[in-house]
Amino acid sequence: MKALLFLVLASCSVRYTSQLEAQSSPPLTASVEGDPIVVVEGTAINTRIGIRENGNFIEIKEDDVTVTIKDPTLARILPGPKPLELAILGMASGETTLQVRYRGDVVEEKTLQISAQ
Repeated sequence: MKALLFLVLASCSVRYTSQLEAQSSPPLTASVEGDPIVVVEGTAINTRIGIRENGNFIEIKEDDVTVTIKDPTLARILPGPKPLELAILGMASGETTLQVRYRGDVVEEKTLQISAQ
């Protein structure tokens, strides 16, 4: 079962939606759906990111999308094995913010909760 995280950005009359989709089977206590996103300490969720424009997926370059973690002592974003794939790695128990940008504009900020093993 693939978990999805939908993120929305409105710009002029164009509506952008980004999507994080789990590429591996995360532990049952982990999820990229909703808010908060939950990752277990010491584990990673491999994800693929896509962008929709007015409901349709568009071709994007890896440089178009940036995903960051506010507190890198709690979690990190690691490059995935393929373009537009990344891993969310839980480093220590706690709560921080995951931010997604598309072409420099903030698409979404989500709470990222790292739970103890």
